[in-house]
Amino acid sequence: MFRRLLPHRSHFSTSSASNSTPTLYSDGTIPFSLLSWGRGASGQLGGGKEERRLYPSPVAHLLLPESDPRLAPTPGRLPSSGETFGVEVGISCGLFHSALLVEGGAWVWGKGDGGRLGLGDESSAFVPRPNPNLRDLRLLALGGIHSAALTTSGDVFTWGYGGFGALGHYVYHRELLPRQVNGPWEGKITHISTSGAHTAAITDSGELYTWGRDEGDGRLGLGSGGGPGEAGSLSVPSKVNALPVPVAAVACGGFFTMALTSDGQLWSWGANSNFELGRGSNFSDWRPQLVPSLKSIRVIQVACGGYHSLALTDEGEVLSWGHGGHGQLGHPTLQNHRIPLAIKALSDERIVHIACGGSTSAAISEKGDLYMWGNARDCQLGVPGLPEVQPLPVKVNFLRDDDEVCCQSRLAEPPFQAAAFVIKGENIEATVVCAVTICLMAWTCSLLEVARFRRIKGVTAASGPLRVNPSCSHIVVLQLPIHKKRRREFVGKDKLVLRGLQFHGFHGVKQEEKTLGQKFVVDVDAWMDLCTAGETDSMSDTVSYTDIYRMWFKARLGIFWSQWLTGIASATLFEFPQISAVRVEVKKPHVAVQGIIDYLGVEIVRHRKDMAGSSPGDHPFTQQQLPACKPILAPQTVIPVLLFVGIIFILIGLGCIAASNRVVEVVYQYETSCIPGYLLDNKIAYIQNPSIDKTCTRILKVPKDMKHPIYIYYQLDKFYQNHRRYVKSRNNKQLINPKEANNTQYCKPEATEHGSPVVPCGLVAWSLFNDTYSFARGNKALRVHKRGISWRSEREHIFGKQVFPRNFQKGALIGGGTLDPGIPLSEQEDLIVWMRTAALPTFRKLYGRIQVDLRAGELITVTMQNNYNTYSFGGKKALVLSTAGVLGGKNSFLGRGYVIVGLACLLLALLLTMLCLVFPL
Repeated sequence: MFRRLLPHRSHFSTSSASNSTPTLYSDGTIPFSLLSWGRGASGQLGGGKEERRLYPSPVAHLLLPESDPRLAPTPGRLPSSGETFGVEVGISCGLFHSALLVEGGAWVWGKGDGGRLGLGDESSAFVPRPNPNLRDLRLLALGGIHSAALTTSGDVFTWGYGGFGALGHYVYHRELLPRQVNGPWEGKITHISTSGAHTAAITDSGELYTWGRDEGDGRLGLGSGGGPGEAGSLSVPSKVNALPVPVAAVACGGFFTMALTSDGQLWSWGANSNFELGRGSNFSDWRPQLVPSLKSIRVIQVACGGYHSLALTDEGEVLSWGHGGHGQLGHPTLQNHRIPLAIKALSDERIVHIACGGSTSAAISEKGDLYMWGNARDCQLGVPGLPEVQPLPVKVNFLRDDDEVCCQSRLAEPPFQAAAFVIKGENIEATVVCAVTICLMAWTCSLLEVARFRRIKGVTAASGPLRVNPSCSHIVVLQLPIHKKRRREFVGKDKLVLRGLQFHGFHGVKQEEKTLGQKFVVDVDAWMDLCTAGETDSMSDTVSYTDIYRMWFKARLGIFWSQWLTGIASATLFEFPQISAVRVEVKKPHVAVQGIIDYLGVEIVRHRKDMAGSSPGDHPFTQQQLPACKPILAPQTVIPVLLFVGIIFILIGLGCIAASNRVVEVVYQYETSCIPGYLLDNKIAYIQNPSIDKTCTRILKVPKDMKHPIYIYYQLDKFYQNHRRYVKSRNNKQLINPKEANNTQYCKPEATEHGSPVVPCGLVAWSLFNDTYSFARGNKALRVHKRGISWRSEREHIFGKQVFPRNFQKGALIGGGTLDPGIPLSEQEDLIVWMRTAALPTFRKLYGRIQVDLRAGELITVTMQNNYNTYSFGGKKALVLSTAGVLGGKNSFLGRGYVIVGLACLLLALLLTMLCLVFPL
């Protein structure tokens, strides 16, 4: 399977030196290197340990033949025309694992839980390991909890954790070794893509099959519930019959899916709360539809992130849409975009490949330059010193072997895992990116792509392809060399200025400590000569941390500390004439950093002159130098606090219980008492027989004085309104907009009647409660007021004033109450109250109000129409008359909770007091 496979080295360095980096494949003379950067909590950086890399650092080397290498297919990219030759290379990232594909064989590393590495066990690999169980591979796609591979013969293999049906093996347990997916398709599979827990595959005839997780968002394209059986997940590959045309490429996003036809038409379906589908609205849809604004544009690649997407046209233009809160859309603002919009910052470049992470994006130009943008919190972009949100593309310049790197080892802090991998030329003067894989934790999965190769001045170079996994946070890039002397340049952005240099006082720099590995504590109001620098703190008038770092890097001779201190101070004054004085102090080291540069805590202090008294005085308060509050939890303070909290909580609890006891309730359960005796054994026949009189009269005695208003409720038991299919069986558009009367999507089985739409449609409205109550005191009827029993916001914003019932309760199914077709839905308050679904199976809903007082001992005659069928599901019904207190209805649970917490505090205070008396020290 592998040609000239060399043994792995046991030691991996975080520096860029190549003497400790293994060579995984040797069959030629063209050098490649695999580089990584970012955060790797599970070994996915491939450096031999859990670490955090701030700059690109080598992981492994490849030596390829002189012929142009072939780059493996990419999910979401149309296949290139023409046959190519040479060694095929590909890269892929999963949530916590990574893989390299070379000439049909695979190396894997990272977290092994669930068997996602396919090595036969669940052990992790912190360095690349060959997987002998994978042969003749064409494409690798690593997901969030599983992995998938496509062979040259068109077979699909999956392995890893099988939850949610991600593996497509009809079972949900884990697979430690690759296992072939025996799908219902005919012919060969030519294309696959994965996400966090769902997978898609395309046959040679253009049919699309999907399987895995679907939470009702429709990402599988098989129905609103997730599949043919409307299940939440589907372990059986099923054909997407709703897709009317053959497709050539597919890309899986976080909760949505996109597909490309051979003529470059883009189809989308699934979740759409952040405009991921690019249709202009944010309504989710399981039915595949064309992206409207791209119908006249030929798209050659689509890349899907967690909640956003990129599209690459045949003219090299990049468009983005979806969620933009982390700058992942490449536009100056962080707003969401409803439809695809061209990224103007890349307009001067012809882009040949794109990639999306969960909240990060990347593109490769025709020249082989790599641009990245989006979330940079953990150096996922490979450029230290950037803000946490980088909305515009920045060019990534990779380190040379003679560059010194300061890397900091650090465990990951979820959910911001970060790591990256790059393949580049070795022992050369410059590099050109040919492929990249980004992986950002968004609980989704991966796209894989590598690039096409080209010749530059007689030297093989690569440009283009790029692939991204949006389910973790590391990046993989392929590079090939050209000859041109270049050193890495530091980013010149001054984060001190961006954070607000106009504010006075002490500034503790935290982001620079994260990104540069040393702490610069800078007082921006120190010794700055505004007469020279000008009255404004512009970017050009200040010293950036990267400038200081570069000067420090140049000035450090490693002989005497005094020389080093003098060097950085002199360099600062020489390069920045606006600085009038600099003081450099050596501080106690407190961070261990592995690499050529040893850690040194440095404090650089600058002052500037006062201008018209605008600077604050030299006082600890104005300079933010007051001592921090550090309370000591001594028994003398803890015991009184516990006593105080306990007493307060007990008093609040007793007050809540007293308020609840003042509420008067009359509860009458009548689901069986209103049935004739001879029908008690056949309740369903009783309730479904329209010829039987359902009228029931009972007399209730008022136990205590009841002040108006007296609220009338009906109570149902064992009625599960929170069932997923029941809750989703409605259409909110139809309820508010008369033009949407025909929109009965999601309303099955109560959607239409003889082809005409039902308004309101769905199971929620269909099951409307239809028992009625009337009350009398003596010979005088008590009026039941129903106006105002619903919320005003519901009447005005959810139910339309021009929407009237149509074809309601005219279907074959026996439902609940009926509605007057002449009254708009906004005035049908019984319906409005009922459609506010309850979370628990036992609930009360407001029926009306009695606006007169009732005296203790009075007899109230109640006439009930026992129409509602609770017998089919074993439910119960009750009529409730209740007053209201300060805290609402009768509920002693809140008061009891306060009392219990208060008693616990008192007992704890008593226990601590006893311990202090017994053990005074």
